[in-house]
Amino acid sequence: MIELPTCPPIKEAVPRYVSFGGDQDPILGGPQSKVLRMGDRWAIDVETYPAQYAEHGMKYLSRLVRGLKETVRMAFPEPGVKPGSYGAPVVASAGSAGTSLPVSGLIPGDVIKEGKFFSMIIGGESYLYQVAVADVTASGGGTATLQIEPMLRRQPPAGTALDFEPKIEGFVQGNEQAWNTSRSKYLPFRFTIKERA
Repeated sequence: MIELPTCPPIKEAVPRYVSFGGDQDPILGGPQSKVLRMGDRWAIDVETYPAQYAEHGMKYLSRLVRGLKETVRMAFPEPGVKPGSYGAPVVASAGSAGTSLPVSGLIPGDVIKEGKFFSMIIGGESYLYQVAVADVTASGGGTATLQIEPMLRRQPPAGTALDFEPKIEGFVQGNEQAWNTSRSKYLPFRFTIKERA
């Protein structure tokens, strides 16, 4: 796994929910239905500010090229969301599945807002999730049950760490990484990361 540098900073990011389900339209009329399948995940299209090639651009480019073969990890942008401490949240019990996640280790009384992103780290790999249904308030014992999207893609062991400073991890998409060697010596980068699982 390769960490992408924070310089150059992100100029624009377009997160996307990647669904493997589909719409089912009846041939002879009637209600449309959704066919849900496991494996939904997140992707993000990124454009950075221009970086001075010799100072920051060479390193960034090197990691994007490696990201065609190895996973890269970068901070997932949440504009306007102030960083906060949620304690030391972990998965509370084994056997979690679907879209319900029991959590312990939260600060009692803390509110986790609907729409908040977080990462779950299993075996060193980061999986991105979103609190999907409503604001959740941690109990006096620091526990809560989060309704999340997408559904869990791996069953987390009890004690699996949750990171509320979210990251997205996956491969840089495509089969090439190109850049413009203009005389200005400054490079903006454009790329897409999609979670591998």
